[in-house]
Amino acid sequence: MAAILPLAEPAQAAATRYEAESATISGGAVESNHTGFTGTGFVNYDNATGSYVEWTVNAATAGTATIGLRFANGTTTDRPMDVSVNGTAVATSLSFPGTGNWDTWQTKTITAAVNAGTNRIRAVATTVNGGPNVDRRDVDVAPPTSDYQAENATVSQGAVESNHTGFTGTGFVNYDNIVGSYVEWSIPAATAGNVSVAIRYANGVANGASVDRPMDVTVNGTLVRSALSFPSTGNWDTWQTVTLTVGLSAGTNRIRAIATTANGGPNVDRLSTGVPGDTAPPTAPGQPACGTITENSINLSWGASTDNVGVVAYDMAVAPYEYFGWGNPQSPTSVMSATGIKFFTLAFMLSDGGCNPGIKTFVTFGTTPTGPDSDGVDLINKGAAAGLNNDGWTIMPFDFGGHSGTMGAASVSAADGLKNAVKNAYGYSDAVAYTRIGISSMNGKTDETDETVTLADFQTILAYAQQHHLARLTFWSVNRDRACGSGGRWTSPSTARWSPAHCPSPVPATGTPGRPRRSRQR
Repeated sequence: MAAILPLAEPAQAAATRYEAESATISGGAVESNHTGFTGTGFVNYDNATGSYVEWTVNAATAGTATIGLRFANGTTTDRPMDVSVNGTAVATSLSFPGTGNWDTWQTKTITAAVNAGTNRIRAVATTVNGGPNVDRRDVDVAPPTSDYQAENATVSQGAVESNHTGFTGTGFVNYDNIVGSYVEWSIPAATAGNVSVAIRYANGVANGASVDRPMDVTVNGTLVRSALSFPSTGNWDTWQTVTLTVGLSAGTNRIRAIATTANGGPNVDRLSTGVPGDTAPPTAPGQPACGTITENSINLSWGASTDNVGVVAYDMAVAPYEYFGWGNPQSPTSVMSATGIKFFTLAFMLSDGGCNPGIKTFVTFGTTPTGPDSDGVDLINKGAAAGLNNDGWTIMPFDFGGHSGTMGAASVSAADGLKNAVKNAYGYSDAVAYTRIGISSMNGKTDETDETVTLADFQTILAYAQQHHLARLTFWSVNRDRACGSGGRWTSPSTARWSPAHCPSPVPATGTPGRPRRSRQR
């Protein structure tokens, strides 16, 4: 089992991360004596005017960059900085106020034009107090925005109208009040990749009431966002945008926004691609609380998150395993301080018989590079035939006993095979089948001499999970790799298990399918 805890998903997040400790530093030092940073540390500015950190940022094309600087200021005194791009000031005396303490981090976001190729982004202290502690800079470069008017798109069960003000182009689409009405745009893409898009809409008062008019968004027939919220804008002349990230293929793509309720969709003005991203993260949601508990359901509630662009969903976090077995492993608080990770999957679950909020069940087993073997497929088929309604089926894509290509590619191929098996057994669509599968990977070396799951492999797996909205993503384990103790030694990975004479580090969890597991926020 795994407790899937809410993690606020911002309206868009496709930024590239640049750690401060890897940048050029003048008048500052890399330190790690406070918690909550990412990477290996942060930069503590000297208390002097002119101290700075300068990042080298690469942009595939010229465009507008959304730049987020993550900082901590444990004083009550503002520590403003000038920000320049390629020597040109883009923000002067930008405020970096107190964050409460040195372990609390916030993000300051600005936008600026960048060139194609290499760019220098510098943050310079402007007072004798120096700058704040700086953790990283997140940069999302958006190419020039392209607008696609709704009135020029394919419209099913809707009408082009112009009886309200504030639209662009020659009009807008008024969805019919029916489930399934849609607008579909044809969007060209020179290369495959993720693109930020914004749908401009208005949602006024109808029959004396203001209601949300959610829509599903598909790309080339694949669901990429379910029941995306389009809340009231106050009146039909007031327009807002909902922003999301979608994966496009090279060539022409079909983006469709489909009404999911009998109220139909909102009035839609246009779809824009290449809009600036959102590098400011949402606030953390509140701790879940149990409501009504039945034999097959739990009613959960939590405090809402806030975001400068908007919170569009609450998704699960990647919750790596933390093992408390062999070899005096680090405590959870030590792991949190070293990694910044706050969500874990524990190898054991205890219950007092009361409410365990958020518990979900996943059946986990090994796999081949192309998906479950005959035993795995048989298990899924028997589960479907018996009416098993677990939350998902999870594979462990390692210890293949032979594979070609990278471990990232092999993991994706194996997950596609799992998706097909679940789809065939349960009669799901591709989009639904993806939401009922998961990946439980390994970090670093596995038991096979030709297998190492690298950071690049994990990024491939993560991108795949995000694109298809998988039900679960975890890895074994966050505290796996530690130095050998006195007298420790490593033998051939072909032994496939550790013995007491080896370095104290856990082995992959390859036990009985459906073994209880739990993630917990600490």
